[in-house]
Amino acid sequence: MERRKFFLRLSSYNYSNSGAYFITICSYKREEIFGEITNNLMHLNDFGKIIHDCWFQIPDNYQNIKLDDFVIMPNHMHGTIRIVGVIRELPLRIERRKMLISKIIGRFKMNSSKLINNIHNTKGSHVWQRSYYDHIIRNETDLNNTKVYIQNNPINWDKNEYAC
Repeated sequence: MERRKFFLRLSSYNYSNSGAYFITICSYKREEIFGEITNNLMHLNDFGKIIHDCWFQIPDNYQNIKLDDFVIMPNHMHGTIRIVGVIRELPLRIERRKMLISKIIGRFKMNSSKLINNIHNTKGSHVWQRSYYDHIIRNETDLNNTKVYIQNNPINWDKNEYAC
């Protein structure tokens, strides 16, 4: 399978629009800290389990957010976030209203890092690389291709020279 291309945010796009977003977040320095793959299956360690739990808490903190396919890999994670319906935010600045996905990912990274650092007494240590990659899912074919990519990620681990 061909390596997917990921891009940082489109400056003109409103990331609070209804739709699906494919997200990739890499560990700091792409270190393999979330578990390991054996026999094409991902086995989460304590860090990976924290990441899993924090990811699935996202809808508890944001209305109109649904999570779709998701996988944690040794040094990164992929997930699909859906914004359903209209998101109403305070009309502070137009730029802030376009950043819901960034807010969600920022909160996820902050909370998961705090939990990992608190449990392992490593206050202030990096868990995640700066920023994240996103892909705006534009249609059903794109969504189905994304699902297959996420589901096959552990199977393709040994073939992925970039591993993130």
